[in-house]
Amino acid sequence: MSGTLQLNQLKCMTWLWFSCYEMLDSVQFCSWCSFVTSSIATPRIKPLSQRPIYVLEGNDFTFPSCIATGFPSPTITWSRVFPSLPEERSFSRTGNFTIVNITAGDSGVYMCKATNFIGSAREMMQLVVLTMPQFTVKPPKNHVVTSGDILTVNCSAKGDGTLFVAWSREYAKLPDRRATVRKDGALVITQVVPRDAGKYVCTASSVGGAIQITADMNLAVIQSKWKIQFLFLFP
Repeated sequence: MSGTLQLNQLKCMTWLWFSCYEMLDSVQFCSWCSFVTSSIATPRIKPLSQRPIYVLEGNDFTFPSCIATGFPSPTITWSRVFPSLPEERSFSRTGNFTIVNITAGDSGVYMCKATNFIGSAREMMQLVVLTMPQFTVKPPKNHVVTSGDILTVNCSAKGDGTLFVAWSREYAKLPDRRATVRKDGALVITQVVPRDAGKYVCTASSVGGAIQITADMNLAVIQSKWKIQFLFLFP
């Protein structure tokens, strides 16, 4: 009579207890045994973000946790597709990867890899490091222009490739047909009239307006001298 025990469809990490009876010279012997069974499995990683992640330069950043399953339990490593990781400013712990004092040069594609002796799995994520815009030329806090003149106010900034400069007016729109914003960020208003007076705002933005800096200018419009004299002579 065979003494083989066969077990089918065992799940991963199953703890089994069983007894074995044996007859020897009409005497029954009983022994208890136990063992752990396991089914091997290639690693699988919980999907990471498929969209780029934007981080402001100078901050510390921790990537979303790289969570992997498999048996034996996989080892998780992080790498950068190109170039190499900033090792002096980065560290990994229990699937979490952190870069401290992040710089624009840290932008790129990063990869989480889970490995055991059966195989491996990987997930990639794109990191985009943004530079905070900085004004190189700011408009004056207060500016006076004579009615009928052409107003030109410079405003420029530096930043990443998504930077753009725009002008707006507080509580009102820019003068129709008489106001333009040049490519260098300067505001030009032709044939200035008294109703053009007010607060104007120069805004430097990155990533579609996600990061903004602003500079205000209070504009005053005075009448020209000849008109004042004309009113004085002919009230």
